[in-house]
Amino acid sequence: MRFRAVPVLALVGCVAVAPAQRGKYTFGGTVVGTLDPVQDACDLLAWLPISGQLPARWEGSTTLGFARSQYRAGQWRMQDTNFIDHRVTITRSGGDTILLTLSGPITAVLVGVWNGEAFRGNWSCDLRFPFHGDTAMGGNGLWDLLPY
Repeated sequence: MRFRAVPVLALVGCVAVAPAQRGKYTFGGTVVGTLDPVQDACDLLAWLPISGQLPARWEGSTTLGFARSQYRAGQWRMQDTNFIDHRVTITRSGGDTILLTLSGPITAVLVGVWNGEAFRGNWSCDLRFPFHGDTAMGGNGLWDLLPY
C-alpha cells in the first residue's frame, strides 16, 4: 500500500494555530512513518513571540498544536489538540546550534542546526507525544524553527 498524501495534508490543517506575525518565529515538525499495511503521521506547529534576532536564551509560552493520524484496516484515524500556555525554552549551544526544549504535556529536547534559512533538526514521534495508542511510527522526521 502506498502513502496517501491527501489525509496527511488534511492533518496539517487540523493543527493550524494563529499565523506568525512579522518578527516572530514559527516552529513546526512532521514525521511520516510507513509500515505496510499501516501508516502514521505526526505534526507539531506553534509560533513563538520572539522579536528580532534569536537571543542566546529565550523562554516563554505558546499554543502548541499537535496532531497524529493512523491508517489501520482501511480507515484513517486522526486526532489533534492545542496545548495552551505550553512552555518552550530555546538555548544557543554553539554558533549555529540550538536546543529547543518543550516542557509540559509534551516534554522533549530537540537539537537544531542553522542551515541558512532556519534551524532544523530530527525528531521521533514516540511515546512522549499524545495519541500514541497502537502507533507503529518508525524513523525520524524534521522540525524547523523559521524566522519571519
